[in-house]
Amino acid sequence: MQSVGRGGLEQVTTSPTADTYPTFSLDDGEIAFESTRSGTANIWVRTLSGGIRQLTSFTAAGLEMPDWGV
Repeated sequence: MQSVGRGGLEQVTTSPTADTYPTFSLDDGEIAFESTRSGTANIWVRTLSGGIRQLTSFTAAGLEMPDWGV
């Protein structure tokens, strides 16, 4: 997955699995996205400083299309 911002395009994930549906947090400090890196579709968050964490841990149907809301 790539991020557009700060004047250019930057690769922000390197998983060989599907990382899709990116959405920026309201302060542009994090990107939530769907990934199958845990075996099923779950929501992950990556900070622009490089940290990454899994927010959900579903083992069946999973989740998709994260949204920060307002």
